[in-house]
Amino acid sequence: MELVPFLVQEKKIGYVEDRKRGQRIIIIIDDFFNLPDWHHLDPPPGDGTAFGLVKLYKVVREWDLTRGIGFFKLPRLSKIEEDSELIINSIQQWLRSVNGDRDDSVLDYYILVDSYYGTKDLVGHLFIEQWKARQVISQAHEKIAYLSTGGTKLGFSDPYNLPVFRKVEIDNAGLFRLTVDLEKWLDYEATPLEELWRKSAGWFDDAKSDVVRHDFSHVKRYFSTHDTNAKAYRQAIEDALGVPFPEAWWQDLDSFENIHNSLKTLCGEVFCGKTDVDGCRNMSVGAAYLVALKAHYDIYGNAGVLAENPSLWKDNSQVIAPIFPLQAVEKAQASAIALYEFFYRIFEGESSPVKKVHFQHHGGVLKVQVTWKATTALPGRKNLAQLMAERFESDRIDVPDAEGSGKMAKNTRDAITQLWRNMMFNKDGFMSPGVVYMEKNVITIASTTCLASGDSES
Repeated sequence: MELVPFLVQEKKIGYVEDRKRGQRIIIIIDDFFNLPDWHHLDPPPGDGTAFGLVKLYKVVREWDLTRGIGFFKLPRLSKIEEDSELIINSIQQWLRSVNGDRDDSVLDYYILVDSYYGTKDLVGHLFIEQWKARQVISQAHEKIAYLSTGGTKLGFSDPYNLPVFRKVEIDNAGLFRLTVDLEKWLDYEATPLEELWRKSAGWFDDAKSDVVRHDFSHVKRYFSTHDTNAKAYRQAIEDALGVPFPEAWWQDLDSFENIHNSLKTLCGEVFCGKTDVDGCRNMSVGAAYLVALKAHYDIYGNAGVLAENPSLWKDNSQVIAPIFPLQAVEKAQASAIALYEFFYRIFEGESSPVKKVHFQHHGGVLKVQVTWKATTALPGRKNLAQLMAERFESDRIDVPDAEGSGKMAKNTRDAITQLWRNMMFNKDGFMSPGVVYMEKNVITIASTTCLASGDSES
């Protein structure tokens, strides 16, 4: 997707972006409609008006179910009827292009209208009256709300009692997140890892968190002196991940130092916030294990065999070795989600398939043994190894389509393809520095820097 001008008689009255999948169409009517003129700037010019729209654009375009985004010019008060007709006709023309022959009843429309043109003219409600009079979209499939710079009160009695979302609050929401109420209004459901990122906002930034500090030496003192922060630290970690850890992991400093450092490559300010590494991130082997642990717990309500070994994290100084290439934040987050979906589809079933889990190469390689093999198939069906071979030998490898499947890949094959695709992207090129593969009944997640030293267990 890419924003392109929408022209009427060679005059720009909007900017649109669309793809031929998904079911969510978002339409923004605002006097700052010319988003491409400044959306690449950081920060963009203005008093927060444009900034709120930049944030909205950058977030919703990444959602799997977003079919189209349109920014159109808010009519002027002096020409409200004439301009409204022009804008509404243009939106209808764009929607016909986006939808094609698709039945409108399977699409969802969200219209956000700025309340003011500039700082004085309250025109948003007048445009909404024109919109409703034209019955552009079936009311059963559209939602309408106001955008506001100043506040949640519009200065008049709204006959439609529509919600109001403040641009400044949108801008101040967590990285790549909107406000909770706006996400709910847009019918957005966060993935489990997105919820983790929300709960871990501020971690590892000492100016934002008094408990989950950046340097492990601070955390170490909590536990060595039985500080009350020790309990708060443990509760914060387990609440955010949604997984209770074995008591033994908290009794050994080496164990939760490795956990602490692994979390830095999965969440908090280091992964989702700002770093000194050109704003790019990559996940580690230890983070991959935490993702596997979370996926298992989300399916079965327990960690099972994955957390049975009390000394699993000990002597594993290489758990911070990377498995994904260095990636921009958006791609790093997408890669983490793809890894979660991979484990989820590998693990799901009537009962847990995990038989054994252990680290090799001082934590640089993670091995997960399961009860089935990639070469085993149900009667009359191809095995997973054959299916994946056929997919990768094809002239065209389709990206899994999330449409109709919620926030998750539909099956193991799609989850593997999604993971494979995300492992290709490197800030400076493609592929490296990690690998995920399955041989017989063992899944291996490894950093290539550790594999280079051989495959014997250390």
